[in-house]
Amino acid sequence: DLQGSYVCDATNSIGTRSASVEIGILEKPLPQIATGDVISVIALLLAAGVLMGITVTVLVLKIRSRKENPDDSPSRKQPIRKRPDDIQHSGRFYEELPNTADYVSYRLACNKEDYPEPFS
Repeated sequence: DLQGSYVCDATNSIGTRSASVEIGILEKPLPQIATGDVISVIALLLAAGVLMGITVTVLVLKIRSRKENPDDSPSRKQPIRKRPDDIQHSGRFYEELPNTADYVSYRLACNKEDYPEPFS
């Protein structure tokens, strides 16, 4: 296609000169990529990036809204049903507590000799 003999004639105020060149191509030329193909690939990558950005944004907003409003989402557990006696005690609350002497032992935490006797 481009292989062959080329002749160049140059003329100016000094005179005319002529030169010839023999061109030989040893390798096949690389296939030329059309501008439309490049634009198509760039547009496809841009569209994929926009879609990924939208998807990530929606997921992040959904996760944040779940963390901020846990009561809005339906619970998978069954609600705990309490009887009125479980919520309000009928005055027997302190009677039901065990005697602290049964499970607490007291011991002296410091040496009495380090402190003066209180004045009476």
